Amino acid sequence: MILWASEFDGLSRSATLAGMLVTGAGFGLVFSPLNADALNRLPDSMRGQGSGITQTFRNFGSALGMAVMGTIIASATELSGAAGVNDFVDALKTAWYVGAGMLGVGLIICQLFMSAGTQRDIE
Repeated sequence: MILWASEFDGLSRSATLAGMLVTGAGFGLVFSPLNADALNRLPDSMRGQGSGITQTFRNFGSALGMAVMGTIIASATELSGAAGVNDFVDALKTAWYVGAGMLGVGLIICQLFMSAGTQRDIE
């Protein structure tokens, strides 16, 4: 997201392509292993509940992140013309940097509070 935000000055598809690809690949490559790891830490009898909780928190986090980022963008888009475009680009950059920061905080929280490794023979 930091790479994507740093490319916003061009505001063209080709100027932001690298950031889009890295962000999309990062999210795509992370979600499946995260889900597998979360479910592997549960006994078979609780995996349905675990999957539901995982999906609920993923959706809640996405909605909260989009609300925060959308609020940042909306707060700076009152002007029109060239000043409005520049404010919009600056707001996009800020929103994406904030989003990257939220992901970083989430990583730190997970590193601090999640136990390492897998749980074996939990049933």
